[in-house]
Amino acid sequence: MTIYKTSTIFESVRESRAGGIIGASAEVSTIKNVYNKGNVCFLNSSTEEIGTNTYLSGIVGLNYGQVTNAYSIGKVISQEDEFDAVYIGNICGRKASGNIINCYYLPDTILTSNTDNIQLRAEGQEISADKMKEEDFIDLLNENNDGIIWKRDMENINNAFPILS
Repeated sequence: MTIYKTSTIFESVRESRAGGIIGASAEVSTIKNVYNKGNVCFLNSSTEEIGTNTYLSGIVGLNYGQVTNAYSIGKVISQEDEFDAVYIGNICGRKASGNIINCYYLPDTILTSNTDNIQLRAEGQEISADKMKEEDFIDLLNENNDGIIWKRDMENINNAFPILS
């Protein structure tokens, strides 16, 4: 299945798992040929006892499976400072197990209000917006596929970032 996400996701409860595509993945799952251009935001408004973990990212919040051929250009935003840990990443917030293969993100897309309990994850590879719009990047995304899944955005429906065929 190939999907993409364009809207902003807001989470505001304890033990949250929020991703631009999916909140958490299972060990046997495969997330392949996806992109996110929406923002993922965590703003704690819970009145519950604080003290658990939160997982946020552009693709999958908490990963146990495999993520292949993905990119995220949305922002990941946390304004939380009372949890034990907030795991934030551009591709996955926390990789408990599984693999991250051929995944990319834009620089400077993680925004936080407090860094004391933030654990940043650098899964995938940072790449500039200009490079993501080049033919070489589309070739990279198509490497692990049978056939052409990704193509250039000739009609500018995705700000010239690659789209799914």
